[in-house]
Amino acid sequence: MNQIIEFSGFRIDKSSRELYRNNKKVSIQNKPYELLLYLIDHNDRAVSKDELINEVWQGSVISDSTLSHAVFKLRASLRDHKGKEKIIRTVRGFGVQFIATLNKPEYHNETDVISIKTVKNPKNKWVYSLIPLVIIALLIYALTTQPESQENKLQYDSPVKQKFVFIPNPDLQDDEKLIQGITVYMNQLIAYSESSDSNLLLALNTSSDSPQLSSTDEENKIYASYNKQELALLYNSKNESFKLPLNNISDVVNNVSQWVCQDIMSLGNDCKSSLSELTNDNEFILENYLRGIDSQIKGQHQKAINYFNICLQEDSTFRIARYAVAKSFYSLSQYKKSIAQLQTIITTAKNKKLIQQTQVLLGKNYFRTSEYDKSETAFLKVVNNNSENYSIKAYAMIELAQVFQETNDLLVAFNYANEGNVILKDMRHPGLLARSYKIMGSINNAQGNLDEAQVHLSQALNIYEDLDELNGIEAVLSQLGSIFQAKGDLSTSLAYATRRQAIVNRLGDPIGIAGSHLQLSYLLLEMGNLEKATNHANQMWEVAASAQEPRAQMMASLILGEISNAKSQTQQSLDHYSRALVFSRDLGLKRREIIMLCNMGKVAIDGKLPEKAEEFLFQCKDQADQSDYTLFQSVARLYLGELYNNNNQKLSSENQLNEALEIAQTLNNEDIIKGIQLEYFYLYIPDDLISAEHHLQLVPDNYKESYLYLIAKAELEFKKQNFEEAHNDIIQAKLVSGDNWSNENETLLTQIKSNF
Repeated sequence: MNQIIEFSGFRIDKSSRELYRNNKKVSIQNKPYELLLYLIDHNDRAVSKDELINEVWQGSVISDSTLSHAVFKLRASLRDHKGKEKIIRTVRGFGVQFIATLNKPEYHNETDVISIKTVKNPKNKWVYSLIPLVIIALLIYALTTQPESQENKLQYDSPVKQKFVFIPNPDLQDDEKLIQGITVYMNQLIAYSESSDSNLLLALNTSSDSPQLSSTDEENKIYASYNKQELALLYNSKNESFKLPLNNISDVVNNVSQWVCQDIMSLGNDCKSSLSELTNDNEFILENYLRGIDSQIKGQHQKAINYFNICLQEDSTFRIARYAVAKSFYSLSQYKKSIAQLQTIITTAKNKKLIQQTQVLLGKNYFRTSEYDKSETAFLKVVNNNSENYSIKAYAMIELAQVFQETNDLLVAFNYANEGNVILKDMRHPGLLARSYKIMGSINNAQGNLDEAQVHLSQALNIYEDLDELNGIEAVLSQLGSIFQAKGDLSTSLAYATRRQAIVNRLGDPIGIAGSHLQLSYLLLEMGNLEKATNHANQMWEVAASAQEPRAQMMASLILGEISNAKSQTQQSLDHYSRALVFSRDLGLKRREIIMLCNMGKVAIDGKLPEKAEEFLFQCKDQADQSDYTLFQSVARLYLGELYNNNNQKLSSENQLNEALEIAQTLNNEDIIKGIQLEYFYLYIPDDLISAEHHLQLVPDNYKESYLYLIAKAELEFKKQNFEEAHNDIIQAKLVSGDNWSNENETLLTQIKSNF
């Protein structure tokens, strides 16, 4: 029996169960290999799915997806991509068929099958450092260039022409696509070169006229322009430029690479060693890598992961593919998988820039999993690195600011964001600069410095709009909406929130869409439109659940709890809060858990469920004490004071309020001090008017025009039989109460009117 099978440049050696392409061994798994042999043996017909399962899997119980995955793996090994099949044809709804032509077998000596590495000349190391670029360029050239005599050129929507389109632009001509392909890959190599700053880029001049190289004040840019015959390059507005004919693409790539590595970055012969972990000389690996990058750019991350995994199966040391797969896992919120890939890079890589980029992405993953200590450590390794790569340091500082912002250390957070901002003002990174303004605005917003926050965020918005950066615009609109909501300008806030929702719908990002629904829910809740608020909250839950994003699910449950509470649906509110509590615990969000326990206690108080209220509030108090969360140490005691007051446990109430006030005064938090003094007032108002009035006077001055203060003052004046003052106070309270006016308030108003 013949042990050799040949077809379409491939050779199967059945004696060793190995597959070769052009005398190079190709990785193929066991089942795909058996599937291939069976299809070859029955190449005269299409083979059904049932037959394949019975014959290849010997009747094992498997799903259609298992068979489809095996076919996918087989096509990957044969580089026979779906939609352009030349070897395995899909027969829709039935099965598959082997369609390649089988060659007559020839004698093959074992020495024909040797590794490329064994025939390299060590004296020509520089040449081999360029092999990946040459291969890519040749592939692009072959796909994008047609003979001039051919009248019917392939259209741009042809599947073949889209093979290596990195930056989709239907207006680009064939020659432009050629240069675009060179540009993208060169940018990647330059970005990770040890002696270059990461803002050194090839900038493509898309003019189809003859090269016009004019001076520019932009720094650290290589400008490329070309016509039908030649490519011209210019660096930093100097006369360091040259022109190359386009008729020999290998020479173009070779000379461009040498020019960048030697003349621009002064790396000389160290260029290969600098980029050794980022390049590969295997055509099959590079093709799958570039397909993965194309899918990643298009947002098709699962598809990208499949391509990158093929690369890593062939060569586990191809670390740039490992980094790329980690990025796609991060984009899919599969953080543990991303972390595993990144840790592998850190423990094995030598390229310093790649390690720094990896540390940043690792920090972002840990941030998403709420492991803030690990996130901080990862970012600090970049910030404290002696490298002069200031761009990545500024980026790490901005990410570090977010970590401290999340852990409520706002002063440190602002300092890191500001330091990053100072660095970026001296560099050509408008996107990062806008992000630093955005974070500083966010921190100012959290600190209550609303005017400063508005200034920073407006600066960020202007830059993002100039860049047409929709993600940045969306994030800033969210912040500005919250600022105007805090200022009480709800109509302006609603306008920002509505504009934000339109943008997130265009982006199609489920997390952004969920966040937009959350913002609109809170805004509509404040405006008293509970039905619309409920609608947006339910939509948020559906989006978050579909995306399996636990943070968003937690926040959706939280807002649904608040809306149910506003509808006086106590048990439904507690059910939503309980669900949010589970998510917060799973995510390790201790402070969120404490806040929700206190909120649940307050909901139970208002819903007249004293036993549940006491249970929740003691949990809140104990956990706040253990975690040294001072604010909610005070809040828990305030709510317990209210609970005991409602139950006529005067002494217990007074003890809790005394402790709450002592803690609040150390924080100098006027908002909670106001709540404590008002609770003292209601504790004493039934039988001690002097003490009640004393505590009412201790409410901070900036709350003495508020609805709650005016209601309390009206009740005090009514008890003192100052009916005219009581009437004036309660009428003023009703004017500023909005939707907070209650039946109890209406009853008090009726009583005052009857005596006025």
